[in-house]
Amino acid sequence: MISKQPTTTAGIFPSESDSLLAAYTSYEQLKSLTQGMLGLSIMYGHHLQRIRQKYVDEATVTAILKLWDGACEYITHNGQTTILTYLSRPDGLYGLHRILPDGSSNIHYCTPITLRQTQCRQIGASVRHKCTGKCQA
Repeated sequence: MISKQPTTTAGIFPSESDSLLAAYTSYEQLKSLTQGMLGLSIMYGHHLQRIRQKYVDEATVTAILKLWDGACEYITHNGQTTILTYLSRPDGLYGLHRILPDGSSNIHYCTPITLRQTQCRQIGASVRHKCTGKCQA
């Protein structure tokens, strides 16, 4: 004789506390997103570009705050701030200056060789390698 356990909707569908809730601005941009104890809120500036983003995980008491100011991005996690400065020119992004919470910094930049190939270098070290598409450290 085979016995079968009854299936409940709790095992198939997420509970109400785990449902995904989204809110949008009047310009149809994501304003907030929550699911259970996870949350994301985004603030936009007058040019409708992100200027502030906060991710919160209440279960682990984790918060990550990102602020944008021009070409700079400030990322704060556990009270430690990393600063990223995007280096660009008229034909696009060519580098990234990163300052870590301990004060150390490095610059990663890309110089186009051909349309399909990019040479990447890390300033301050003799590390050189080739990559395609995006610059990598």
